Amino acid sequence: MNVGVIGLGKLGLPTAMCFAAAGHRVAMYDVDEKRRQDVKAWLAGNGPCPVPEPLMADLEELAENPVVNNTADATAAISDVIFVVVPTPSKRTGDFDTSYLTTAFDAMEPGLRDRERFVTIVCVSTVSPGTCVNVLVPHLEKMLGGPVEGERFGFVYNPEFIALGNVVDSFMWPDVLLLGGVGTRAMNAVDEVYRTVLWQKGFQWNQHSDRRVGVYSHMGYTSAEITKLSLNCYCTLKISFANTVAAVCEKFPGADVDDVLSAVGADSRVGTKFLRAGTPFGGPCFPRDGRALQHAVSADAEHAIIMAPQDASDTWFERVIAGINMHPHAKGAKAVIVGMPYKCGTPVMDESASVTMLEELRGLDYQVVQLDPYVAPGDAKLVCTGAALVVLMLPDRLVVASMLDEVMLKGGLVVDPWRQLAYGNWTRVDYWGLGLGPKEVLK
Repeated sequence: MNVGVIGLGKLGLPTAMCFAAAGHRVAMYDVDEKRRQDVKAWLAGNGPCPVPEPLMADLEELAENPVVNNTADATAAISDVIFVVVPTPSKRTGDFDTSYLTTAFDAMEPGLRDRERFVTIVCVSTVSPGTCVNVLVPHLEKMLGGPVEGERFGFVYNPEFIALGNVVDSFMWPDVLLLGGVGTRAMNAVDEVYRTVLWQKGFQWNQHSDRRVGVYSHMGYTSAEITKLSLNCYCTLKISFANTVAAVCEKFPGADVDDVLSAVGADSRVGTKFLRAGTPFGGPCFPRDGRALQHAVSADAEHAIIMAPQDASDTWFERVIAGINMHPHAKGAKAVIVGMPYKCGTPVMDESASVTMLEELRGLDYQVVQLDPYVAPGDAKLVCTGAALVVLMLPDRLVVASMLDEVMLKGGLVVDPWRQLAYGNWTRVDYWGLGLGPKEVLK
């Protein structure tokens, strides 16, 4: 099938390459000329991949001559299904700015104006509830001079549930493929594109599958918009609940949050994903999707559960900073934060808990140094020697252990939200493993 992809960012380029590797004829475009040139150079073997994700090199080898066009309308003119993957930044109110989407639609219009073939336009970008019905569909109908699911075009909302640092894998083996729309013609076109990518991977193509290989969900636009936000908000609820249980465990001698949560997660009604105590959630999706869902409802008690994850994150920082403040330190003392991105496996620092921690420690008059294998590499012994405080924000025990190997600290404090070094022989420093009862907290 002729597939177009508008927007070649962290999700757009992997999306285009997954489709190309599956045998589709892919045309792509990005408004940033440098990004277009970088993608062209990479495809020609003359430069690095602009999106440093695992498996991108494999996709490039399998792809059948994807084309990078210099205009959006040129991409639209030759595509039967067009995936629009552009930013939808959060507004101060919490909902999403759709101006990049409508601008992309307008840029495509010259290539769609006189075509006779039916075209399906797919919005992959996350939008707020009601956006498709009240903003995007009316915009397209006015632009193209006809109704959605008429003779000329269809429109589908298809938000992705991908994980940065694992985009290709999570794209090709999703737990759920979500499509929002009003008619079958456009839905079927999107189905056909995805079937070549997912069908041969064992993806279960029915709406009520009891196999844990993925669920295929068709629904209306607004239900799909709410589903995207709700799923991410529920993940943050599990993260926040785990961190709350950690705070409870610290009050009782001998309690271990990992023991507690491993048993809780073993119950099939709960599950283990995102049920691990550590640092608060961050990244480009979870925080903003939560705020968008909050914006979609009133702030009364009936909807308090939606506000709970952010409240729990604020409480986590208050608790940890209070604990750090109980440990005496001189003004200007060195503090080291190990791990700066919002999670392992990616350099992305959007709303990272480590950034908030850095700001909080500076507020306590610490001189803060960053140490991270992804964005701030350095000699751990050199960086940490003489530090009054080391905070292990990175949830990767092997990386942390290797970075701190033979580091000698005198009279300092090691704060370990993930309990990665909980059973080390701490004789020269105080150790605080969050989520461990009093006998295990300070050694």
